[in-house]
Amino acid sequence: MNRAHLFLILVLLLMTSLSIPVSQAQDATIEITGSIEAVGDHTITVNGLSVDLTSIDANLVAGLTPNTTIRIVGSLNNGTVIAIRIEVLNAPEPEPLPASVAIEKSVSVDGGVTWGEADDAPGPDVQLDTQVSFRFVVTNTGQAELTSFTLTDSMYDLSVCALPPTLSAGASFDCVIGPFDAHEGQHTNLATILAAAGEENVQDTDAAHYFGGDRPSIDIEKYVSTDHESWDNADSAPGLTIALDHDAFFRFVVTNDGNVPLTNLAINDSSYEVTGCAIPETLEPGGSFECAVGPIDVLPGQHTNTVTVFAAYHEFTVLDSDTASYFGGEKQDDASNLPVTIVIEGPVQQININIITIYNIDIELKVDDPILTVIQVGDVVHVEGNMAEQGDTMIIVVVNIIIINVDIVINDTGTVVWRDSGSCGNPPPPWAPANGWRRRCENSQGNQSDKNKSKGKSDDDDD
Repeated sequence: MNRAHLFLILVLLLMTSLSIPVSQAQDATIEITGSIEAVGDHTITVNGLSVDLTSIDANLVAGLTPNTTIRIVGSLNNGTVIAIRIEVLNAPEPEPLPASVAIEKSVSVDGGVTWGEADDAPGPDVQLDTQVSFRFVVTNTGQAELTSFTLTDSMYDLSVCALPPTLSAGASFDCVIGPFDAHEGQHTNLATILAAAGEENVQDTDAAHYFGGDRPSIDIEKYVSTDHESWDNADSAPGLTIALDHDAFFRFVVTNDGNVPLTNLAINDSSYEVTGCAIPETLEPGGSFECAVGPIDVLPGQHTNTVTVFAAYHEFTVLDSDTASYFGGEKQDDASNLPVTIVIEGPVQQININIITIYNIDIELKVDDPILTVIQVGDVVHVEGNMAEQGDTMIIVVVNIIIINVDIVINDTGTVVWRDSGSCGNPPPPWAPANGWRRRCENSQGNQSDKNKSKGKSDDDDD
Protein backbone atom coordinates (compact mmCIF):
# COMPACT_ATOMS: atom_id res chain seq x y z
CA MET A 1 0.00 0.00 0.00
CA ASN A 2 1.56 3.28 -1.09
CA ARG A 3 1.41 6.56 0.80
CA ALA A 4 -1.40 8.04 -1.34
CA HIS A 5 -3.65 5.07 -0.69
CA LEU A 6 -3.04 5.41 3.05
CA PHE A 7 -4.00 9.13 2.98
CA LEU A 8 -7.25 8.36 1.13
CA ILE A 9 -8.19 5.64 3.63
CA LEU A 10 -7.61 8.05 6.53
CA VAL A 11 -9.78 10.69 4.86
CA LEU A 12 -12.57 8.19 4.26
CA LEU A 13 -12.43 6.97 7.85
CA LEU A 14 -12.62 10.56 9.16
CA MET A 15 -15.56 11.48 6.95
CA THR A 16 -17.40 8.27 7.80
CA SER A 17 -17.01 8.91 11.54
CA LEU A 18 -18.47 12.41 10.98
CA SER A 19 -21.33 11.10 8.80
CA ILE A 20 -20.15 13.31 5.94
CA PRO A 21 -21.56 12.49 2.49
CA VAL A 22 -18.71 11.74 0.16
CA SER A 23 -18.36 12.10 -3.64
CA GLN A 24 -15.37 11.65 -5.79
CA ALA A 25 -13.39 10.25 -2.88
CA GLN A 26 -10.62 9.24 -5.23
CA ASP A 27 -9.78 12.99 -5.63
CA ALA A 28 -10.10 13.66 -1.82
CA THR A 29 -12.98 16.05 -2.52
CA ILE A 30 -15.66 16.15 0.17
CA GLU A 31 -19.22 17.43 0.27
CA ILE A 32 -20.82 18.61 3.51
CA THR A 33 -24.46 19.48 4.10
CA GLY A 34 -25.47 21.02 7.41
CA SER A 35 -26.43 24.08 9.44
CA ILE A 36 -23.97 26.89 10.12
CA GLU A 37 -23.12 26.85 13.80
CA ALA A 38 -20.79 29.86 13.92
CA VAL A 39 -19.52 32.58 11.61
CA GLY A 40 -15.98 33.95 11.84
CA ASP A 41 -13.57 35.97 9.73
CA HIS A 42 -13.66 34.13 6.35
CA THR A 43 -14.60 30.91 8.19
CA ILE A 44 -17.74 29.11 9.30
CA THR A 45 -18.34 26.05 11.44
CA VAL A 46 -20.63 23.30 10.06
CA ASN A 47 -21.18 19.93 11.74
CA GLY A 48 -18.27 20.69 14.01
CA LEU A 49 -15.86 21.22 11.10
CA SER A 50 -14.06 24.48 10.40
CA VAL A 51 -14.63 25.60 6.82
CA ASP A 52 -12.26 28.05 5.11
CA LEU A 53 -14.17 30.40 2.77
CA THR A 54 -11.21 32.35 1.40
CA SER A 55 -11.90 31.14 -2.16
CA ILE A 56 -15.62 31.99 -2.06
CA ASP A 57 -17.06 35.28 -3.36
CA ALA A 58 -17.02 37.87 -0.57
CA ASN A 59 -20.59 39.04 -1.28
CA LEU A 60 -21.88 35.48 -0.83
CA VAL A 61 -19.89 35.03 2.35
CA ALA A 62 -21.19 38.32 3.78
CA GLY A 63 -24.77 36.99 3.68
CA LEU A 64 -24.06 33.87 5.73
CA THR A 65 -25.58 33.75 9.21
CA PRO A 66 -25.89 31.10 11.90
CA ASN A 67 -28.65 28.51 11.38
CA THR A 68 -28.36 28.81 7.59
CA THR A 69 -28.51 25.37 5.92
CA ILE A 70 -25.61 25.10 3.43
CA ARG A 71 -23.97 22.60 1.05
CA ILE A 72 -20.18 22.84 0.80
CA VAL A 73 -17.90 21.23 -1.75
CA GLY A 74 -14.22 21.34 -0.92
CA SER A 75 -11.10 19.53 0.16
CA LEU A 76 -9.82 18.54 3.57
CA ASN A 77 -6.53 20.04 4.69
CA ASN A 78 -5.20 19.33 8.20
CA GLY A 79 -8.68 19.09 9.68
CA THR A 80 -9.98 22.19 7.87
CA VAL A 81 -12.32 22.03 4.92
CA ILE A 82 -11.17 24.33 2.13
CA ALA A 83 -14.41 25.36 0.40
CA ILE A 84 -14.43 25.39 -3.40
CA ARG A 85 -18.14 25.96 -3.88
CA ILE A 86 -21.04 26.64 -1.49
CA GLU A 87 -24.79 26.58 -1.97
CA VAL A 88 -27.29 28.09 0.46
CA LEU A 89 -30.20 25.68 0.80
CA ASN A 90 -32.30 27.40 3.44
CA ALA A 91 -31.59 30.79 5.07
CA PRO A 92 -33.42 31.68 8.32
CA GLU A 93 -35.87 34.55 8.34
CA PRO A 94 -33.96 37.74 9.24
CA GLU A 95 -34.76 39.38 12.54
CA PRO A 96 -37.08 42.34 11.96
CA LEU A 97 -35.41 45.72 12.26
CA PRO A 98 -36.42 47.89 15.22
CA ALA A 99 -39.35 50.10 14.28
CA SER A 100 -40.50 53.33 15.93
CA VAL A 101 -42.06 56.65 15.00
CA ALA A 102 -42.19 60.05 16.70
CA ILE A 103 -44.45 63.06 16.29
CA GLU A 104 -43.80 66.59 17.51
CA LYS A 105 -46.72 69.00 17.57
CA SER A 106 -45.92 72.70 17.87
CA VAL A 107 -47.98 75.87 17.95
CA SER A 108 -47.42 79.32 16.44
CA VAL A 109 -49.12 82.53 17.53
CA ASP A 110 -47.33 84.80 15.03
CA GLY A 111 -48.48 83.42 11.71
CA GLY A 112 -45.86 80.67 11.51
CA VAL A 113 -42.81 82.88 11.99
CA THR A 114 -41.85 81.01 15.17
CA TRP A 115 -42.97 77.68 16.58
CA GLY A 116 -43.04 76.34 20.13
CA GLU A 117 -43.61 72.75 21.23
CA ALA A 118 -45.83 73.84 24.16
CA ASP A 119 -45.96 70.31 25.58
CA ASP A 120 -47.06 71.58 29.01
CA ALA A 121 -49.95 73.82 30.00
CA PRO A 122 -50.63 76.67 29.84
CA GLY A 123 -48.44 77.12 26.73
CA PRO A 124 -48.19 80.51 25.02
CA ASP A 125 -50.69 83.25 25.85
CA VAL A 126 -52.88 84.26 22.90
CA GLN A 127 -55.10 87.31 22.58
CA LEU A 128 -58.64 86.47 21.55
CA ASP A 129 -58.46 88.68 18.44
CA THR A 130 -55.46 86.74 17.06
CA GLN A 131 -55.06 83.33 15.43
CA VAL A 132 -53.02 80.19 16.03
CA SER A 133 -51.48 77.58 13.73
CA PHE A 134 -50.24 74.05 14.38
CA ARG A 135 -47.37 72.09 12.86
CA PHE A 136 -46.89 68.31 12.95
CA VAL A 137 -43.45 66.79 12.29
CA VAL A 138 -43.36 62.99 11.91
CA THR A 139 -39.98 61.20 12.01
CA ASN A 140 -39.03 57.58 11.47
CA THR A 141 -36.90 57.04 14.57
CA GLY A 142 -36.35 53.31 13.99
CA GLN A 143 -34.36 51.28 11.46
CA ALA A 144 -37.22 49.72 9.50
CA GLU A 145 -39.06 51.41 6.65
CA LEU A 146 -42.51 52.67 7.67
CA THR A 147 -45.72 52.56 5.63
CA SER A 148 -49.50 52.96 6.03
CA PHE A 149 -49.52 56.27 7.89
CA THR A 150 -52.56 57.62 9.74
CA LEU A 151 -52.34 61.11 11.26
CA THR A 152 -55.16 62.35 13.51
CA ASP A 153 -55.80 65.15 15.99
CA SER A 154 -58.19 65.26 18.92
CA MET A 155 -59.66 68.56 17.73
CA TYR A 156 -58.74 69.34 14.12
CA ASP A 157 -59.29 67.67 10.75
CA LEU A 158 -55.93 66.64 9.26
CA SER A 159 -57.21 65.29 5.96
CA VAL A 160 -55.33 68.13 4.23
CA CYS A 161 -51.99 66.64 5.31
CA ALA A 162 -50.07 64.82 2.56
CA LEU A 163 -48.89 61.49 3.97
CA PRO A 164 -46.04 59.71 2.16
CA PRO A 165 -46.51 56.06 1.10
CA THR A 166 -43.22 55.11 2.78
CA LEU A 167 -40.71 56.71 5.12
CA SER A 168 -37.15 55.42 5.39
CA ALA A 169 -35.18 55.32 8.64
CA GLY A 170 -34.28 58.82 9.83
CA ALA A 171 -36.55 60.57 7.33
CA SER A 172 -39.44 62.87 8.28
CA PHE A 173 -42.37 64.79 6.87
CA ASP A 174 -44.45 67.65 8.23
CA CYS A 175 -47.84 69.28 7.91
CA VAL A 176 -49.11 72.73 8.92
CA ILE A 177 -52.76 73.58 9.57
CA GLY A 178 -54.42 76.90 10.35
CA PRO A 179 -54.61 79.69 11.15
CA PHE A 180 -57.58 79.25 13.50
CA ASP A 181 -59.31 81.79 15.72
CA ALA A 182 -58.05 81.55 19.29
CA HIS A 183 -60.53 80.17 21.82
CA GLU A 184 -60.89 81.58 25.31
CA GLY A 185 -59.29 79.74 28.20
CA GLN A 186 -56.99 76.74 28.33
CA HIS A 187 -56.65 74.91 25.00
CA THR A 188 -55.13 71.42 24.82
CA ASN A 189 -55.23 69.01 21.91
CA LEU A 190 -53.41 65.81 21.06
CA ALA A 191 -51.92 64.57 17.79
CA THR A 192 -51.48 60.84 17.07
CA ILE A 193 -49.43 59.15 14.34
CA LEU A 194 -49.90 55.47 13.41
CA ALA A 195 -47.61 53.54 11.02
CA ALA A 196 -46.69 50.01 10.04
CA ALA A 197 -43.35 48.22 9.70
CA GLY A 198 -44.19 44.91 8.08
CA GLU A 199 -46.52 43.12 10.51
CA GLU A 200 -45.66 45.49 13.36
CA ASN A 201 -47.67 48.64 14.13
CA VAL A 202 -46.07 51.65 15.82
CA GLN A 203 -47.51 54.93 17.09
CA ASP A 204 -46.74 58.09 19.02
CA THR A 205 -48.66 61.07 20.45
CA ASP A 206 -47.84 64.65 21.36
CA ALA A 207 -49.88 67.48 22.86
CA ALA A 208 -49.81 71.22 22.29
CA HIS A 209 -51.26 73.96 24.50
CA TYR A 210 -52.15 77.62 24.43
CA PHE A 211 -54.19 79.91 26.66
CA GLY A 212 -56.62 82.31 25.05
CA GLY A 213 -57.48 85.60 26.71
CA ASP A 214 -56.96 86.66 30.32
CA ARG A 215 -55.00 84.24 32.53
CA PRO A 216 -54.62 85.45 36.12
CA SER A 217 -51.93 83.49 37.97
CA ILE A 218 -49.47 84.11 40.78
CA ASP A 219 -46.41 82.32 42.15
CA ILE A 220 -44.58 82.60 45.47
CA GLU A 221 -41.22 81.11 46.44
CA LYS A 222 -40.04 81.00 50.03
CA TYR A 223 -36.34 80.81 50.97
CA VAL A 224 -34.40 80.45 54.23
CA SER A 225 -30.94 81.82 55.13
CA THR A 226 -28.54 82.16 58.03
CA ASP A 227 -26.73 85.25 56.76
CA HIS A 228 -29.31 87.19 54.70
CA GLU A 229 -27.04 86.72 51.66
CA SER A 230 -27.16 83.10 50.52
CA TRP A 231 -30.67 81.64 50.28
CA ASP A 232 -31.86 78.04 50.23
CA ASN A 233 -35.16 76.99 48.63
CA ALA A 234 -35.51 74.27 51.30
CA ASP A 235 -38.87 73.02 50.04
CA SER A 236 -38.41 69.65 51.73
CA ALA A 237 -37.45 68.81 55.31
CA PRO A 238 -35.01 68.80 56.94
CA GLY A 239 -33.90 71.76 54.82
CA LEU A 240 -31.11 74.04 55.96
CA THR A 241 -29.25 73.11 59.15
CA ILE A 242 -28.79 76.16 61.42
CA ALA A 243 -26.83 76.30 64.68
CA LEU A 244 -28.90 77.37 67.69
CA ASP A 245 -26.65 80.39 68.31
CA HIS A 246 -27.38 81.71 64.79
CA ASP A 247 -30.36 83.61 63.43
CA ALA A 248 -32.73 82.58 60.65
CA PHE A 249 -34.05 84.79 57.83
CA PHE A 250 -36.87 84.12 55.39
CA ARG A 251 -37.40 85.67 51.98
CA PHE A 252 -40.58 85.64 49.87
CA VAL A 253 -40.45 86.25 46.10
CA VAL A 254 -43.85 86.87 44.49
CA THR A 255 -44.22 86.78 40.69
CA ASN A 256 -47.17 87.47 38.43
CA ASP A 257 -46.79 84.50 36.07
CA GLY A 258 -50.09 85.23 34.34
CA ASN A 259 -50.88 87.68 31.55
CA VAL A 260 -53.05 90.25 33.34
CA PRO A 261 -52.36 92.78 36.12
CA LEU A 262 -53.14 91.62 39.67
CA THR A 263 -54.39 93.75 42.55
CA ASN A 264 -55.36 93.38 46.23
CA LEU A 265 -52.26 91.33 46.99
CA ALA A 266 -51.82 89.89 50.47
CA ILE A 267 -49.27 87.57 52.07
CA ASN A 268 -49.91 85.26 55.01
CA ASP A 269 -47.33 83.08 56.77
CA SER A 270 -48.20 80.17 59.04
CA SER A 271 -45.56 81.15 61.63
CA TYR A 272 -44.36 84.72 61.17
CA GLU A 273 -45.79 88.22 61.00
CA VAL A 274 -45.36 89.68 57.54
CA THR A 275 -47.15 93.02 57.91
CA GLY A 276 -43.82 94.77 57.37
CA CYS A 277 -43.69 93.61 53.76
CA ALA A 278 -44.12 96.38 51.20
CA ILE A 279 -46.79 95.01 48.86
CA PRO A 280 -47.50 96.86 45.61
CA GLU A 281 -51.01 97.94 44.75
CA THR A 282 -50.71 96.35 41.31
CA LEU A 283 -48.43 93.64 39.96
CA GLU A 284 -48.07 93.63 36.20
CA PRO A 285 -47.59 90.41 34.17
CA GLY A 286 -44.04 89.18 34.59
CA GLY A 287 -43.48 91.57 37.48
CA SER A 288 -42.32 90.50 40.91
CA PHE A 289 -41.56 91.82 44.35
CA GLU A 290 -39.92 90.35 47.40
CA CYS A 291 -39.88 90.68 51.15
CA ALA A 292 -37.55 89.37 53.87
CA VAL A 293 -38.27 88.77 57.56
CA GLY A 294 -35.71 88.29 60.29
CA PRO A 295 -33.48 87.91 62.12
CA ILE A 296 -35.50 85.23 63.91
CA ASP A 297 -34.36 83.08 66.82
CA VAL A 298 -33.66 79.53 65.68
CA LEU A 299 -35.85 76.89 67.28
CA PRO A 300 -34.35 73.47 68.10
CA GLY A 301 -35.33 70.53 65.90
CA GLN A 302 -37.32 70.43 62.70
CA HIS A 303 -39.10 73.63 61.64
CA THR A 304 -41.34 73.92 58.56
CA ASN A 305 -43.71 76.75 57.76
CA THR A 306 -45.81 77.86 54.80
CA VAL A 307 -46.39 81.20 53.13
CA THR A 308 -49.43 81.92 50.95
CA VAL A 309 -50.02 84.82 48.57
CA PHE A 310 -53.45 85.98 47.46
CA ALA A 311 -54.29 88.30 44.56
CA ALA A 312 -57.33 89.40 42.59
CA TYR A 313 -58.22 90.04 38.98
CA HIS A 314 -61.75 91.45 38.68
CA GLU A 315 -63.94 88.84 40.38
CA PHE A 316 -61.26 86.13 40.29
CA THR A 317 -59.01 85.32 43.25
CA VAL A 318 -55.74 83.45 42.71
CA LEU A 319 -53.33 82.11 45.31
CA ASP A 320 -50.16 80.08 45.68
CA SER A 321 -48.26 78.57 48.61
CA ASP A 322 -44.70 77.46 49.30
CA THR A 323 -42.91 75.95 52.29
CA ALA A 324 -39.42 76.37 53.71
CA SER A 325 -37.72 74.16 56.27
CA TYR A 326 -34.73 74.25 58.58
CA PHE A 327 -33.33 72.05 61.32
CA GLY A 328 -32.17 73.87 64.43
CA GLY A 329 -29.08 72.48 66.16
CA GLU A 330 -27.02 69.43 65.35
CA LYS A 331 -28.71 66.48 63.72
CA GLN A 332 -28.52 63.11 65.40
CA ASP A 333 -26.01 60.69 63.90
CA ASP A 334 -28.71 58.08 63.44
CA ALA A 335 -31.01 59.57 60.84
CA SER A 336 -33.61 56.92 61.64
CA ASN A 337 -34.27 58.67 64.96
CA LEU A 338 -35.51 61.81 63.21
CA PRO A 339 -39.25 62.19 62.67
CA VAL A 340 -40.53 61.74 59.14
CA THR A 341 -41.95 65.04 57.91
CA ILE A 342 -45.12 64.69 55.83
CA VAL A 343 -46.82 67.35 53.71
CA ILE A 344 -50.41 66.67 52.62
CA GLU A 345 -53.01 68.92 51.04
CA GLY A 346 -56.64 68.12 50.38
CA PRO A 347 -60.29 68.41 51.48
CA VAL A 348 -61.35 67.56 55.02
CA GLN A 349 -63.53 64.44 54.95
CA GLN A 350 -64.30 64.12 58.66
CA ILE A 351 -63.70 65.89 61.97
CA ASN A 352 -63.63 63.91 65.23
CA ILE A 353 -62.80 66.20 68.17
CA ASN A 354 -59.11 66.99 67.44
CA ILE A 355 -58.60 64.52 64.58
CA ILE A 356 -59.37 65.47 60.99
CA THR A 357 -59.34 63.04 58.06
CA ILE A 358 -57.91 63.79 54.59
CA TYR A 359 -57.79 61.09 51.90
CA ASN A 360 -58.70 58.58 54.63
CA ILE A 361 -55.59 59.58 56.61
CA ASP A 362 -56.09 60.64 60.24
CA ILE A 363 -54.35 63.87 61.21
CA GLU A 364 -54.09 64.81 64.88
CA LEU A 365 -54.15 68.44 66.07
CA LYS A 366 -53.58 69.66 69.60
CA VAL A 367 -56.87 69.63 71.45
CA ASP A 368 -56.56 73.37 72.19
CA ASP A 369 -55.64 74.34 68.60
CA PRO A 370 -57.90 77.35 67.87
CA ILE A 371 -58.35 76.27 64.24
CA LEU A 372 -60.56 73.43 65.50
CA THR A 373 -63.22 76.01 66.35
CA VAL A 374 -63.68 77.06 62.72
CA ILE A 375 -62.52 74.22 60.47
CA GLN A 376 -65.32 72.50 58.57
CA VAL A 377 -65.78 69.39 56.46
CA GLY A 378 -64.96 70.30 52.86
CA ASP A 379 -62.28 72.87 53.74
CA VAL A 380 -59.09 72.41 51.71
CA VAL A 381 -56.15 72.38 54.12
CA HIS A 382 -52.37 72.27 53.80
CA VAL A 383 -50.88 70.14 56.59
CA GLU A 384 -47.27 69.62 57.64
CA GLY A 385 -46.58 67.05 60.31
CA ASN A 386 -44.75 63.95 61.47
CA MET A 387 -45.70 60.29 61.32
CA ALA A 388 -46.54 58.65 64.64
CA GLU A 389 -47.95 55.32 65.77
CA GLN A 390 -51.27 55.20 67.61
CA GLY A 391 -51.89 51.61 68.52
CA ASP A 392 -51.87 49.69 65.26
CA THR A 393 -52.51 52.81 63.17
CA MET A 394 -50.11 55.37 61.73
CA ILE A 395 -51.32 58.96 62.04
CA ILE A 396 -49.91 62.39 61.20
CA VAL A 397 -49.26 64.73 64.14
CA VAL A 398 -49.66 68.31 62.93
CA VAL A 399 -46.77 70.76 63.02
CA ASN A 400 -48.40 73.42 60.83
CA ILE A 401 -51.86 73.62 59.28
CA ILE A 402 -53.47 76.26 57.11
CA ILE A 403 -56.90 76.42 55.45
CA ILE A 404 -56.18 77.56 51.90
CA ASN A 405 -59.64 78.01 50.35
CA VAL A 406 -61.23 80.06 53.15
CA ASP A 407 -60.01 83.25 54.84
CA ILE A 408 -59.21 82.30 58.47
CA VAL A 409 -57.57 84.74 60.90
CA ILE A 410 -56.24 83.89 64.39
CA ASN A 411 -55.03 86.58 66.77
CA ASP A 412 -51.52 86.61 68.24
CA THR A 413 -52.53 84.84 71.45
CA GLY A 414 -54.52 82.17 69.64
CA THR A 415 -57.65 82.97 71.64
CA VAL A 416 -59.76 84.64 68.92
CA VAL A 417 -60.50 83.06 65.55
CA TRP A 418 -62.47 84.59 62.70
CA ARG A 419 -63.70 82.74 59.61
CA ASP A 420 -65.00 84.41 56.47
CA SER A 421 -68.43 82.85 55.99
CA GLY A 422 -68.79 84.39 52.54
CA SER A 423 -71.45 86.89 53.60
CA CYS A 424 -71.13 90.51 54.67
CA GLY A 425 -73.10 89.81 57.86
CA ASN A 426 -70.03 88.39 59.57
CA PRO A 427 -67.60 91.32 59.89
CA PRO A 428 -64.03 90.59 61.05
CA PRO A 429 -62.56 92.09 64.22
CA PRO A 430 -60.63 95.33 63.66
CA TRP A 431 -57.22 93.64 64.01
CA ALA A 432 -57.87 91.02 61.33
CA PRO A 433 -56.56 91.74 57.80
CA ALA A 434 -59.53 89.90 56.22
CA ASN A 435 -58.71 91.32 52.82
CA GLY A 436 -61.31 89.29 50.98
CA TRP A 437 -64.19 90.34 53.25
CA ARG A 438 -63.17 93.99 53.19
CA ARG A 439 -62.91 94.06 49.40
CA ARG A 440 -66.39 92.57 49.08
CA CYS A 441 -68.23 94.26 51.88
CA GLU A 442 -66.77 97.54 53.14
CA ASN A 443 -67.71 99.65 50.13
CA SER A 444 -71.21 98.21 49.98
CA GLN A 445 -71.83 98.72 53.69
CA GLY A 446 -70.09 102.06 53.91
CA ASN A 447 -68.39 100.84 57.04
CA GLN A 448 -65.71 103.48 56.90
CA SER A 449 -64.88 103.27 60.62
CA ASP A 450 -63.96 99.62 60.45
CA LYS A 451 -61.96 100.33 57.32
CA ASN A 452 -60.00 103.07 59.07
CA LYS A 453 -59.38 100.81 62.04
CA SER A 454 -58.06 98.12 59.72
CA LYS A 455 -55.79 100.59 57.98
CA GLY A 456 -54.66 101.94 61.30
CA LYS A 457 -53.55 98.47 62.27
CA SER A 458 -51.23 98.07 59.24
CA ASP A 459 -50.83 99.85 55.95
CA ASP A 460 -50.24 96.46 54.36
CA ASP A 461 -53.59 94.95 55.37
CA ASP A 462 -55.54 96.50 52.53
CA ASP A 463 -54.60 97.67 49.11
